[in-house]
Amino acid sequence: SIPILIGFSNQIEKDFFERFITVSGIGANPLTVNGGQVGNAAYLGAAVPNPITLNGGTLGAIGETGRYSGVITVNGTSAIVTLADLLVPGTARNVQVEAPGKLTGAGTLNVAGNGTGLLDLASTLTDLTGSIKVQPNAIVRAAGSGSLGTAGTPLTVTIEGGTLRLWNLANDDFNANVAVAVASTIEVVGSAGTVSARSRALAT
Repeated sequence: SIPILIGFSNQIEKDFFERFITVSGIGANPLTVNGGQVGNAAYLGAAVPNPITLNGGTLGAIGETGRYSGVITVNGTSAIVTLADLLVPGTARNVQVEAPGKLTGAGTLNVAGNGTGLLDLASTLTDLTGSIKVQPNAIVRAAGSGSLGTAGTPLTVTIEGGTLRLWNLANDDFNANVAVAVASTIEVVGSAGTVSARSRALAT
Protein backbone atom coordinates (compact mmCIF):
# COMPACT_ATOMS: atom_id res chain seq x y z
CA SER A 1 0.00 0.00 0.00
CA ILE A 2 1.06 3.63 -0.51
CA PRO A 3 1.80 5.66 2.62
CA ILE A 4 -0.54 8.64 3.03
CA LEU A 5 0.26 11.85 4.89
CA ILE A 6 -2.60 12.68 7.26
CA GLY A 7 -3.05 16.33 8.22
CA PHE A 8 -5.20 18.00 10.86
CA SER A 9 -6.96 21.35 10.78
CA ASN A 10 -6.69 21.84 14.55
CA GLN A 11 -5.23 20.34 17.72
CA ILE A 12 -8.53 18.68 18.70
CA GLU A 13 -8.54 16.56 15.53
CA LYS A 14 -4.89 15.57 16.12
CA ASP A 15 -5.57 14.59 19.74
CA PHE A 16 -8.59 12.51 18.74
CA PHE A 17 -6.63 10.63 16.08
CA GLU A 18 -3.76 9.89 18.46
CA ARG A 19 -6.18 8.49 21.04
CA PHE A 20 -8.15 6.51 18.43
CA ILE A 21 -5.14 4.60 17.08
CA THR A 22 -4.10 3.53 20.60
CA VAL A 23 -7.42 1.84 21.48
CA SER A 24 -6.58 -1.80 22.21
CA GLY A 25 -8.48 -4.59 20.47
CA ILE A 26 -10.36 -2.37 18.05
CA GLY A 27 -9.34 -4.56 15.10
CA ALA A 28 -11.13 -7.66 16.37
CA ASN A 29 -14.26 -6.36 18.09
CA PRO A 30 -17.67 -7.11 16.53
CA LEU A 31 -19.41 -4.18 14.87
CA THR A 32 -23.19 -3.74 14.72
CA VAL A 33 -24.53 -1.32 12.11
CA ASN A 34 -28.09 -0.07 12.56
CA GLY A 35 -27.68 2.96 10.29
CA GLY A 36 -25.03 5.30 8.93
CA GLN A 37 -21.98 4.18 6.98
CA VAL A 38 -19.00 1.86 7.48
CA GLY A 39 -16.06 2.14 5.08
CA ASN A 40 -12.62 0.57 4.79
CA ALA A 41 -10.22 3.46 4.17
CA ALA A 42 -7.31 3.15 1.75
CA TYR A 43 -4.65 4.09 4.32
CA LEU A 44 -5.50 1.04 6.45
CA GLY A 45 -3.81 -1.15 3.81
CA ALA A 46 -5.54 -4.37 4.88
CA ALA A 47 -8.89 -6.11 5.05
CA VAL A 48 -11.19 -5.31 7.96
CA PRO A 49 -11.28 -8.50 10.10
CA ASN A 50 -14.16 -7.47 12.37
CA PRO A 51 -17.37 -9.51 12.41
CA ILE A 52 -20.02 -7.07 11.15
CA THR A 53 -23.78 -7.28 11.70
CA LEU A 54 -25.79 -5.21 9.23
CA ASN A 55 -29.22 -4.38 10.63
CA GLY A 56 -29.32 -1.50 8.15
CA GLY A 57 -26.88 1.18 7.10
CA THR A 58 -24.28 1.15 4.33
CA LEU A 59 -21.04 -0.77 3.82
CA GLY A 60 -18.52 0.64 1.37
CA ALA A 61 -15.02 1.88 0.60
CA ILE A 62 -12.94 5.04 0.93
CA GLY A 63 -10.04 5.74 -1.40
CA GLU A 64 -9.63 2.27 -2.93
CA THR A 65 -11.16 -1.23 -2.77
CA GLY A 66 -12.91 -1.85 0.55
CA ARG A 67 -11.80 -5.29 1.76
CA TYR A 68 -13.64 -7.23 4.47
CA SER A 69 -12.41 -10.56 5.85
CA GLY A 70 -14.76 -10.95 8.81
CA VAL A 71 -18.16 -12.64 8.87
CA ILE A 72 -20.83 -10.21 7.63
CA THR A 73 -24.31 -11.02 8.96
CA VAL A 74 -27.18 -9.47 7.00
CA ASN A 75 -30.47 -8.88 8.85
CA GLY A 76 -33.66 -7.19 7.70
CA THR A 77 -34.19 -5.64 4.26
CA SER A 78 -32.46 -2.25 4.37
CA ALA A 79 -28.71 -3.08 4.41
CA ILE A 80 -26.78 -1.55 1.50
CA VAL A 81 -23.40 -2.11 -0.13
CA THR A 82 -22.53 1.00 -2.09
CA LEU A 83 -20.09 0.85 -5.00
CA ALA A 84 -19.46 4.61 -4.79
CA ASP A 85 -16.70 6.09 -2.66
CA LEU A 86 -18.22 7.09 0.69
CA LEU A 87 -16.39 10.42 0.65
CA VAL A 88 -16.38 11.06 -3.12
CA PRO A 89 -19.75 9.68 -4.31
CA GLY A 90 -18.98 10.30 -7.99
CA THR A 91 -16.05 7.85 -7.87
CA ALA A 92 -16.67 4.12 -8.31
CA ARG A 93 -15.14 1.72 -5.78
CA ASN A 94 -15.01 -2.05 -5.42
CA VAL A 95 -16.05 -3.82 -2.21
CA GLN A 96 -14.59 -7.28 -1.59
CA VAL A 97 -15.69 -10.01 0.83
CA GLU A 98 -12.78 -12.40 1.22
CA ALA A 99 -11.99 -15.57 3.19
CA PRO A 100 -12.10 -16.37 6.02
CA GLY A 101 -15.00 -13.93 5.96
CA LYS A 102 -18.36 -14.57 4.32
CA LEU A 103 -21.92 -13.34 3.93
CA THR A 104 -24.39 -14.99 6.27
CA GLY A 105 -27.82 -14.34 7.77
CA ALA A 106 -31.35 -14.30 6.37
CA GLY A 107 -31.68 -10.66 5.32
CA THR A 108 -31.54 -8.74 2.05
CA LEU A 109 -28.37 -7.03 0.82
CA ASN A 110 -29.04 -4.19 -1.64
CA VAL A 111 -26.10 -3.45 -3.97
CA ALA A 112 -26.16 0.15 -5.19
CA GLY A 113 -24.14 0.70 -8.36
CA ASN A 114 -21.90 3.44 -9.67
CA GLY A 115 -20.99 2.27 -13.19
CA THR A 116 -17.73 0.32 -12.94
CA GLY A 117 -17.54 -0.60 -9.25
CA LEU A 118 -18.32 -4.18 -8.22
CA LEU A 119 -19.13 -6.25 -5.17
CA ASP A 120 -16.55 -9.03 -5.33
CA LEU A 121 -17.72 -12.16 -3.52
CA ALA A 122 -14.24 -13.67 -3.35
CA SER A 123 -15.09 -15.91 -0.41
CA THR A 124 -16.57 -19.29 -1.29
CA LEU A 125 -17.95 -19.76 2.24
CA THR A 126 -21.22 -17.84 1.71
CA ASP A 127 -24.23 -19.26 3.56
CA LEU A 128 -26.55 -16.25 3.33
CA THR A 129 -30.07 -17.66 2.98
CA GLY A 130 -31.67 -14.30 2.24
CA SER A 131 -31.13 -12.39 -0.98
CA ILE A 132 -28.90 -10.00 -2.87
CA LYS A 133 -30.54 -7.32 -5.02
CA VAL A 134 -28.33 -6.03 -7.85
CA GLN A 135 -29.54 -2.53 -8.63
CA PRO A 136 -28.97 -0.56 -11.87
CA ASN A 137 -25.28 0.09 -12.72
CA ALA A 138 -24.18 -2.38 -10.04
CA ILE A 139 -21.98 -5.42 -10.69
CA VAL A 140 -21.80 -8.48 -8.44
CA ARG A 141 -18.91 -10.85 -9.17
CA ALA A 142 -19.27 -14.40 -7.85
CA ALA A 143 -15.87 -16.09 -7.66
CA GLY A 144 -16.68 -19.77 -7.95
CA SER A 145 -18.73 -22.44 -6.25
CA GLY A 146 -19.86 -21.43 -2.76
CA SER A 147 -19.71 -17.69 -3.38
CA LEU A 148 -23.50 -17.62 -3.84
CA GLY A 149 -24.33 -20.24 -1.24
CA THR A 150 -24.38 -24.01 -1.27
CA ALA A 151 -26.84 -26.57 -2.58
CA GLY A 152 -28.28 -26.85 0.92
CA THR A 153 -28.38 -23.10 1.57
CA PRO A 154 -28.79 -21.30 -1.77
CA LEU A 155 -29.46 -17.58 -1.76
CA THR A 156 -31.61 -15.64 -4.19
CA VAL A 157 -30.02 -13.06 -6.48
CA THR A 158 -32.51 -10.60 -7.94
CA ILE A 159 -31.05 -8.55 -10.79
CA GLU A 160 -32.80 -5.19 -10.95
CA GLY A 161 -31.02 -3.68 -13.95
CA GLY A 162 -27.46 -4.51 -12.89
CA THR A 163 -25.00 -7.26 -13.81
CA LEU A 164 -24.29 -10.67 -12.26
CA ARG A 165 -20.80 -11.81 -13.26
CA LEU A 166 -20.05 -15.52 -12.74
CA TRP A 167 -16.33 -16.20 -12.55
CA ASN A 168 -16.55 -19.76 -13.79
CA LEU A 169 -13.05 -21.17 -14.28
CA ALA A 170 -13.77 -24.75 -13.26
CA ASN A 171 -17.32 -25.52 -14.44
CA ASP A 172 -18.59 -24.49 -11.02
CA ASP A 173 -22.16 -24.86 -9.79
CA PHE A 174 -23.14 -21.50 -8.29
CA ASN A 175 -26.26 -22.94 -6.60
CA ALA A 176 -28.11 -19.61 -6.36
CA ASN A 177 -31.68 -18.93 -7.40
CA VAL A 178 -31.60 -16.06 -9.91
CA ALA A 179 -34.56 -13.77 -10.61
CA VAL A 180 -34.59 -11.04 -13.26
CA ALA A 181 -36.80 -8.08 -12.33
CA VAL A 182 -36.04 -5.84 -15.34
CA ALA A 183 -33.72 -5.91 -18.35
CA SER A 184 -30.38 -7.03 -16.87
CA THR A 185 -27.16 -8.87 -17.71
CA ILE A 186 -25.53 -12.14 -16.67
CA GLU A 187 -21.87 -12.53 -17.64
CA VAL A 188 -19.95 -15.81 -17.52
CA VAL A 189 -16.17 -15.53 -17.48
CA GLY A 190 -14.42 -18.76 -18.48
CA SER A 191 -10.79 -19.80 -18.46
CA ALA A 192 -10.07 -17.52 -21.42
CA GLY A 193 -10.90 -14.58 -19.20
CA THR A 194 -13.21 -12.91 -21.70
CA VAL A 195 -16.53 -11.48 -20.63
CA SER A 196 -18.05 -9.96 -23.71
CA ALA A 197 -18.31 -13.20 -25.69
CA ARG A 198 -20.36 -14.81 -22.97
CA SER A 199 -22.56 -11.89 -21.93
CA ARG A 200 -26.31 -12.21 -22.08
CA ALA A 201 -28.78 -9.35 -21.75
CA LEU A 202 -31.96 -10.61 -20.17
CA ALA A 203 -35.45 -9.18 -19.96
CA THR A 204 -38.37 -10.30 -17.87
